[in-house]
Amino acid sequence: MFWLYGIIDFIKRALIPIYEAVFRIPKIQFMAVHFKPVHVGKAMHNQCWIKLGQDQHGKQGMVFTFILSPQKNSSGTIEIIQLVKANRERKRKNGAKEKLTTNGEWALDGTNPYITPVPVKKGAPTVDLEVFDSPGSACAVYLGKTNTMSAPLEYVSNDDEFMLFAIWKPKHLPAVSIPIGHIHWHWKGVAKLSGETDKQECKEQAPDNTQYAWHKEAQKDESGYSKAHMPDYFRLPIWKKHITSYKWTKV
Repeated sequence: MFWLYGIIDFIKRALIPIYEAVFRIPKIQFMAVHFKPVHVGKAMHNQCWIKLGQDQHGKQGMVFTFILSPQKNSSGTIEIIQLVKANRERKRKNGAKEKLTTNGEWALDGTNPYITPVPVKKGAPTVDLEVFDSPGSACAVYLGKTNTMSAPLEYVSNDDEFMLFAIWKPKHLPAVSIPIGHIHWHWKGVAKLSGETDKQECKEQAPDNTQYAWHKEAQKDESGYSKAHMPDYFRLPIWKKHITSYKWTKV
């Protein structure tokens, strides 16, 4: 069977120059990535969150940087699509355990496109493209904007994978969307309710005025990415549902 894979790979490579010429695809080059540490801190609704990087001051957790080099006749836009495989758990002080998982399937993350489309004009110089993200989960002793009290959490765990795709939409073929590369990245983090002797990284107050404090549990390989596949015109972003369609369920 290996000879068959070799033939398929040869055909793909032979098609690339034709593909690039017909669709006037700009060259894309992955330049850099920066991950900030996983931490517990205040975020939405002034609650404690376990997050990759971003805090109330807007510091982003992950930044990918790319450079686009248009062909002489390249004209169109670059769009970003991000997919996620979620694996999240939490435990309440009353012993109840809950999980949120996409069951190993890719789900759409955020909006589509993920960021504002980036215009590419023929004959233009190189174009810088940056993509940011700061995923996380609330360590909330109450959930939502109404401050409705629920059984306080004591443990929150995130272990998510992401696939970030760059999509080329040529101006001369507006109905066409061409994937031109992707990056596989991940983050994970665990937060626990703190005791008096623990390091208390984030404190919050419940509606009944009870004080709670949280700290991060150290994990190996908390964030990172695999090799950037650019160009890659043959891996498509495929998903069934948006991540918000998946709900927390009791274990």
